Parts: sequence; structure tokens; C-alpha cells
Amino acid sequence: MGSCYNKTEISSPITTVWNTIKDFHDLSWAPEVITSVTKVGNKNGNEIGAKTSA
Repeated sequence: MGSCYNKTEISSPITTVWNTIKDFHDLSWAPEVITSVTKVGNKNGNEIGAKTSA
């Protein structure tokens, strides 16, 4: 099986980055990558175990 590795360096403070991505149900920060997301289960997007289905 093949594998892939990608790396992106972001020139912003970690708190800024985390505040942008911490809700795993809100992927509005990636409009060109994610077109729709469905919440799976009863966890909120910022709780351990939060799941989505694309």
C-alpha cells in the first residue's frame, strides 16, 4: 500500500491556529477542501471523541 506525507508551515501563533480549527464540526476555514460535513454521534465538535462524516 502506498503512503503520503504532507507538511504545511503556518506563520501564525498557535493560539490563533487552534482557535480556528478547534471545533471539528466547523470546517468553514477550509472551503476549497471540505464541501460538507455531517456530525456523527452526540459529541460537540470540541469534545474528545467528536466525529464527522464527509
